[in-house]
Amino acid sequence: MLTLGSVTYAGTTYTNVTVRIDAYVLLGATPPGSGGTDPTCGLSNFQSALLARINAERAAGATCGSSFNGPAPALQWNTALTNAASVHTQDMVNNNFFSHTGSDGSNAGQRITRQGYQWSTWAENIAAGQPSVNAVMDAWMNSAGHCENIMNPYVQDVGVACIAGPAGGYSPYWTMNLASH
Repeated sequence: MLTLGSVTYAGTTYTNVTVRIDAYVLLGATPPGSGGTDPTCGLSNFQSALLARINAERAAGATCGSSFNGPAPALQWNTALTNAASVHTQDMVNNNFFSHTGSDGSNAGQRITRQGYQWSTWAENIAAGQPSVNAVMDAWMNSAGHCENIMNPYVQDVGVACIAGPAGGYSPYWTMNLASH
């Protein structure tokens, strides 16, 4: 849990807001070394495939752990969130680690703010080892915390990056940022 100073949502300012950073999805280990820099892992229709799958899950509603999260509004793809996801994903590849905390000590909210997105709420999902959009979405939807982030009715925007790591390791690394203004 991370406690923030204050957050304004729907015209109301809340103090001492706590943000939950959810579990990790990890399949493998990576030796040190540099990976790729393509934030789509070279996957065709990366953005459209992700957005279609995310919004299909939100439209249908989903059981996250033991609770059903009803249908939620469709998300919009956001470049600033994608850039923040790409920066964090590349950091994990370059520095051979897997964490919500960046090598500089930053959290997703700080990375999102650095990209110019003024958020009222945010969430982050990370994963490693899944070779496709469907594989990573299946992993996230089968993890209660990640599923709850995706199904959160209060987020409006999403950005995702996928970057290949060194051969034989976590590759590829994934970061999904969800947020609203």
